[in-house]
This record gives sequence, structure tokens and C-alpha cells, in this order.
Amino acid sequence: MKSCKDFSINKDDFPKEIDSSFIKFCETLSSSVEVRDFLLNLQAQIPKKFKTGELILFYESEQLGLRRAYIKNNIFYEPSAQEFWPVVENIRFSSVEENLYLAKEFGRPFFKALMAPLNVFPLKALLVLEINNKPFAQPLIDFFEKRKTILELSLKKAHLNTHFNRISYLWSQLFFQWREPLGVLNDFQLLLGNDSFKKNLSLSKKFLKEKISEGLLEQGEKIYQLHYYPLKDSLGVLYCQDRTKSFILKEQLFQSEKMSLLFGLGQNMAHQLNNPLTGVKAMTQILKTDSTLKGFNEEFEELEKAVQRSQKIIKSFLSFSNQKEQMKSCDIHQVLDDTLPLLKKAFKGIKLKTDFCEQNLEVKGDFSLLQQVFYNLILNACEALAEDEKNKNPMIQISAYPISEYEVCFKIKDNGIGVEPEKLDKIFQPFWTSKKRGTGLGLGVAKKIVQQFNGKIFISSQKNQFTCFTLIFPLNSGEKSYPQAVSAELNAGP
Repeated sequence: MKSCKDFSINKDDFPKEIDSSFIKFCETLSSSVEVRDFLLNLQAQIPKKFKTGELILFYESEQLGLRRAYIKNNIFYEPSAQEFWPVVENIRFSSVEENLYLAKEFGRPFFKALMAPLNVFPLKALLVLEINNKPFAQPLIDFFEKRKTILELSLKKAHLNTHFNRISYLWSQLFFQWREPLGVLNDFQLLLGNDSFKKNLSLSKKFLKEKISEGLLEQGEKIYQLHYYPLKDSLGVLYCQDRTKSFILKEQLFQSEKMSLLFGLGQNMAHQLNNPLTGVKAMTQILKTDSTLKGFNEEFEELEKAVQRSQKIIKSFLSFSNQKEQMKSCDIHQVLDDTLPLLKKAFKGIKLKTDFCEQNLEVKGDFSLLQQVFYNLILNACEALAEDEKNKNPMIQISAYPISEYEVCFKIKDNGIGVEPEKLDKIFQPFWTSKKRGTGLGLGVAKKIVQQFNGKIFISSQKNQFTCFTLIFPLNSGEKSYPQAVSAELNAGP
């Protein structure tokens, strides 16, 4: 049995390399925070007596793929490796096959190199050191073998730190470049917000003051779905998902379903009501000719007018539900010229100002349907001015001009009482009307016809100043183009 003194520590049992230079090597490598630092620190600690050449690190990263990092003239390079390096299990000299691999990667000959595999999970890494002086080859292998563990720990630390920095950078880029509002809050006080958060959401808003972390938030024309993710203590991330488009699509789908029901309703009403109304009208006209009933002529006329109004509503339903496209070439000037005389009575007391360009404006559409559009819009302007008793100079401006080589614009503008902002979104809805005796179908029919011929219609208005309907239609293909100067000048119209 051994005595206690047999287990005493003997300095000779330790590697001879554990001296001040080894300690300095460990301290220097431990300060490496990136792959670049790792290579620079290692290169500085290799004794100059070994007369080594280029120091290269091959490694495989999940984010970056195969890489080869090296120091040349004290400059760090880290390009992609073309191919995976040969398998090396122990520290040794390079073989002919490995020298050919190095020569192919760097485009120059390699005669001898030290190959040192580093076990740095999850990295696969290989350290390569070019040797210029063969007599020192074996001492150089010993130098690296005794420091292999330190090299692996240092490289792992550098890799983890580099990986963390890259994730932090990508997160910061994602955070600040995210198009929707995103903010980091501390007790609902903004610590950090991206540009969209600062631009679209004010810190004085209700959802911050009352600590609202879920539900919908309407901000101007935007609708946001709030998502709050608590982190730690009072910290949290507030993500405001832009749901504006989805709500618009939902509203459009609802309108589409409502229109489909309306189409069926219009057709059914036409068949069910037209026949009896025709009979009532015919009977009224017969009764008017009866000499014994002359005292009731006024009542018969009122009855006949009521029948005509009913038939007009049914006709509007049929126009609204008619989806057949009749695409023909129409001259808009001719459509307007034929429409304005029909409104001569409506224009009584109203000044009409027209501004039509000289070029022929041919569009694809149906003449009678386009005439119905302009009739409805101009009549709507006339009726709005008639209701404005305070307006001493009622006026309607109608202009037509090309806005590009492919599109033509029409504007119908009146100087009436205007439309309230909250009513602008409802103006084209079927059955909605602000008039006392209106049906709410005229503007809805006009919009449907415009869209049927690939056009667009907009309304703009300012209370007690004006209301303007703007229509844009594509010009018929094959028409001559208009000079940009003319288009720009006309585009500055009312």
C-alpha cells in the first residue's frame, strides 16, 4: 500500500509547456470574440522560429455554409469555400490530395501544411497552417497538440459570439425595416419603435394610455389588429397588424353578395310587377276618356304618374341587374352631345360650362349605357344645386381630356352644398340616398356600368364648396397618342 507521500504532486508530471508562454497563449486566445480575432491572436502567438506561412480556417456554418477564413498581409478574408475539405482525424502533415485541394481553393501551389481538426460542435472546423521550414515541422505539431483544447474552446466562443452578433443584427434589421407598427414597451411606455410605429401611431393614443393590448384599432384610414407579447416584468412587444386590406376585401365581398341578391330581386320584381302595372296604366288611360268621369281627371293623372314612377324604379332594377357587356367603340363627345339636350329642363337656372378637348375620344362601351351614366351624374348635380336655395350662381362644369396615351378623364363638378365626409363612402351604395324622393339607384347603376367597361369612378367633395365626379376610361386600342404637353395641361383641369 502506498503512503500519502507517494501521491504528492511532482512538477515533472506536468507538461513542460505549462509556463508563462503557455499561460499567455491561453489568455490571448480567451480574448477572441470573433473568428477574425481568433486567427489574429493565434497567428501572433505562433513562435516566429517555426517560420510558418498562411494561417487558414475552414468551417461550416448553418447560416453561411462552407467558409474559409484567413489572414493575408494582416487583412482578414472570409469567402465561401468551393468544396468540402478532405476528412482529417488527427493533427498531421498534409497529403498530396489535401495539397491539391488547397491549391484549387486558393489558385496557387501548396507543398506542405499542418492540418489540425477542431472539434467545435456544432461547427465542423479544420485549421490549416502552411509550413515553410521542414526541420521545425514536428515541434510545430507538438505545439498544436498541447494547445488543441484551448484552440477548440476559443474558436467555439468566437463562433457563438459571432452567431449571436449576426442574430442581433438580423433582428435589428427586421425590427426597423418591418412595414407594420412594431414597438417595445415598458409598462406601455414606448422604449423602442420602428419607423412605421412612430409614423402611424401617436404615443398619446388611447390604446397606450389605457393599456389596451388586444382588439382592433382604427387610425385614420388604417385598421390595426393589436397583438401584445409580454416579455419580462413590465416589458412587452406590441405588434400592430395592418388589417385594412382584409377588411376592405371583406366589405367588397359583402357588397358583392348584396349585389347578387339585388340582381335576383330586380329581375323577379320586373316579372311580377310589370304586367299588373301595365294593366293599371292602360285602365287609367281608358277611364280618362270616359266623359262621365271628367271630374276625376286630376286623380287619374296622379295615378298615371304613380304608375310611371313605379315602372321607372323597375327599369332601374333591370338596368342594375343586367350584366351583359356590349363592348363597342363609342365617341364620348357624341355621347355628351346627345345627353345634354335631354337635361335642358333640369338645367333651368343653372349655368353650364363645358371644356372638351379637340381630339376624338373613342372608348369601348355601349352608347346607351354610357349615356345613362352621364345622365345620372349630371342630373344628380342639377338636383343638388336645386336644393341649395342660398346659391345665387349655381354652375356645373363638364370637362373631357386625355390624361395619357391610354386613358381619358371626365369630370362633372358643381358648386353646390357638397357631401359630408362620412357620407362619401356610402354614395355609391344601392338604395342609399340623401334626397327626400330619391331611390338610391342612380349612382349605384352609374358605378356598375363604369366598372363594366373597365373604367373607374371617384367622388371628391368639400362642404359648401363643390362636389366633383371623376371618371377614367381606357381609350380604344389603336387610337393615336396625345402629346405629353397637351395631356399635362389638360390634367390640370377642374
